[in-house]
Amino acid sequence: MGNNIEFIDLMENEILKGYEKIFKKILNTIKKELNVKGKIGMSVTLCDNNYIQELNRDYRKKDMPTDVLSFALEDDEDEELLAQMKKATSIREIGDIIISYERAEEQAVDYGHSLYREMCFLFTHGVLHLLGYDHMDKEDEEVMFGIQKKILDDLEIIR
Repeated sequence: MGNNIEFIDLMENEILKGYEKIFKKILNTIKKELNVKGKIGMSVTLCDNNYIQELNRDYRKKDMPTDVLSFALEDDEDEELLAQMKKATSIREIGDIIISYERAEEQAVDYGHSLYREMCFLFTHGVLHLLGYDHMDKEDEEVMFGIQKKILDDLEIIR
């Protein structure tokens, strides 16, 4: 489908290489499910708890590690800049996803499922945030989590 995902592994052990294929499959499934047209691009960064805690503190004013952060470019109010970016590359750049591999490992144990499943869940969650979904209230949470469940179930990524 011509999407562009840039993978950045700050842990320098190439863990992300093992997830590239499934992340692309998840992205294509999300696009199909949500009827997202055209090419989209994003970066996915894998890091440790210390790095994500710094980002969480600096950007969300929460001084603690978290599992995934999403920084949506389309939240930027400079529509002219966004239009120029899309025209220059023919790809709709939607933003950046940062996943704490350490936190994913911890949560996989806490939730009693595989690390693979947790990483796929966190990536799916991040992409949906980049596409404008949120879980700030009960209704939005039901919608977003329903889509996440359907995507993972369709790809047989189960608990």
